[in-house]
Amino acid sequence: MASTSAKRTTASANAACIDVAGESAASLYGVMVDRLDRYPGGKNAAGTFQWLIRMMPTHAVYVEGCVGSGGLFRRKVPALTSVLIDSDPRIVEYWRRRDVPGSVALCGDVVPWLQSHADRMDDDWLIYLDPPYRLDTR
Repeated sequence: MASTSAKRTTASANAACIDVAGESAASLYGVMVDRLDRYPGGKNAAGTFQWLIRMMPTHAVYVEGCVGSGGLFRRKVPALTSVLIDSDPRIVEYWRRRDVPGSVALCGDVVPWLQSHADRMDDDWLIYLDPPYRLDTR
C-alpha cells in the first residue's frame, strides 16, 4: 500500500520542481556525485552513518526527507519501499536515474508529504529527517 500511495503522490510532489532534463549527465553524475559525498551536512563520515544505522529499528517503509547524498539510505538494509524527498531537483533527478528497486524520489517539501500520508503510517515506517542547517546555527 505504501508503494502505491508514494507513486500516486509523485505528480503532486513534483509540481514544485523545476525542469532539469536539459542538464548534462556530467553535471548530474560527475561533479554532483563528488560533491554529494563531501556535503557538509552529509552522513558519510566514518562513524556517523554506522551510529545512526545501528539505532534504526526494522521497517518496511523508509522515508528520508532532505535526502541529499543518501548517506544512510545507501548503506542501510533496504526497506520494501523507500521514499526519498528533496527540494533540489538535481538531487531528485540523480536518485531517479539511479533507479533503486522499491524506491521513489520526489521533489518538494517533505512536511506536506508527511502530513498527507499520516493516516497510512504505522510501526513498519521509519522516517528519517535531518534537514540541512544554516552554518551560523552549528
